[in-house]
Amino acid sequence: KETVQDKSLELFIEFYELYKRKQDKKRAERAFKNLSRPNQLLCIEGVKTYNKWIELNSIERNMIKLPITLMENIGKIN
Repeated sequence: KETVQDKSLELFIEFYELYKRKQDKKRAERAFKNLSRPNQLLCIEGVKTYNKWIELNSIERNMIKLPITLMENIGKIN
């Protein structure tokens, strides 16, 4: 049986694999686990949109927001 923690970890892995800037993973994982399930799903969709924006605007890797920053911004929206 899958627990809430298992599902949260599974969603975080999906989010982090999509994210183009791999930095501060432990902090990002803690923050992600503290989000509500709807906000976790919103982060995953948000990173897909952010990735498209990064590509369209040819953003350099060092200018890509850290994963934690994206999560904080999504938390402010909701």
